[in-house]
Amino acid sequence: MVINFSRHAKRRAKLYHIPESTIEAILMDSDLGAGEHELIKDVPGFI
Repeated sequence: MVINFSRHAKRRAKLYHIPESTIEAILMDSDLGAGEHELIKDVPGFI
């Protein structure tokens, strides 16, 4: 899976101090097909 972060996504991640590696790990664990998706997941270390 290729993950392309938009400028908006990079800015939001930086704003909330979320490393891209954390986002990539969440996405790799999910079974996603093509299209738009919304994931809601509890991640240890984040409120």
